[in-house]
Amino acid sequence: MARAIFDAARYFASYRLPELYAGLQRVEGSFPVQYLGANIPQAWAAGSIFQLVQAMLGLRADAPNKRLYVDPTLPEWLPDLRMQNLMVGGRRLDLAFHREGRVTEFQVTRTDGEIDVLPEPPRPGEQPAPADERRMFV
Repeated sequence: MARAIFDAARYFASYRLPELYAGLQRVEGSFPVQYLGANIPQAWAAGSIFQLVQAMLGLRADAPNKRLYVDPTLPEWLPDLRMQNLMVGGRRLDLAFHREGRVTEFQVTRTDGEIDVLPEPPRPGEQPAPADERRMFV
């Protein structure tokens, strides 16, 4: 679903998703079409991109304690991703993510203050991922 939404966004000016667009079959030369009267950009449509990215990167902020937990799983179609000027508790940071095989690694490339970026620990009752699928902090 994330890939289809990202692909559709390419066809709209400045990647601004409308609230509703036609779901035409994907064939060479076809593209999504905004419904007449659809609001563009629409807040929930635009905000959905951030939720999808947050889910893929497994981001969970603990701003009062100056921590960011990360548990990324980049899909095959998105092997690299960079986030710049991410705000957590008044601190800015840049992160780089890279998929190698089935493993997604991440690196903090810049911070403007004290913040801990940690791999997300397994939740109570969850089994840790197999060693060949674990996320790595570089």
